Amino acid sequence: MKGQNRRKRYTKIEITRQQLDKEIQLFFEDQDYLSSITLAGASQHILGVLAENKVGFNSFKSAKKYSAQLHESIFGEEFDEDRMGSFINDYKNGLKHYKDGEPIIFDSKECAAMWIDFANSDYWQLLNKETDFMVEFKKWQHERGYKYERPLLHQ
Repeated sequence: MKGQNRRKRYTKIEITRQQLDKEIQLFFEDQDYLSSITLAGASQHILGVLAENKVGFNSFKSAKKYSAQLHESIFGEEFDEDRMGSFINDYKNGLKHYKDGEPIIFDSKECAAMWIDFANSDYWQLLNKETDFMVEFKKWQHERGYKYERPLLHQ
């Protein structure tokens, strides 16, 4: 109706729940991994801040720390956690920002699964529950023994 106020109030949890469900739907039904990465990154960013405020850490920070420690144990050299975080973020950010115009070469399905998992983990950490889409994604991971092949950097 003309002039009717269509504005609605959304909490950050409502926003991220809708994003999470859509990113998983895009992952499975459309195999639109690029859009899934972008939505997962957006939801994880919000959820990550909320999780860190609530419990002192979030999935992305844990992945940065673990990846840097793993690099050090394999190569015997320290690798800065923030630098590792930048590396993990590069593909996601390459889908949202124009940097140099160069093509991005990466496994979009792998990257989408990683960011969906980050967002799902933070959602669970905050609410201790999952949506049906999140459960479906977790089953898919479990059935395939899915493990992320997070790249290691060596200079």
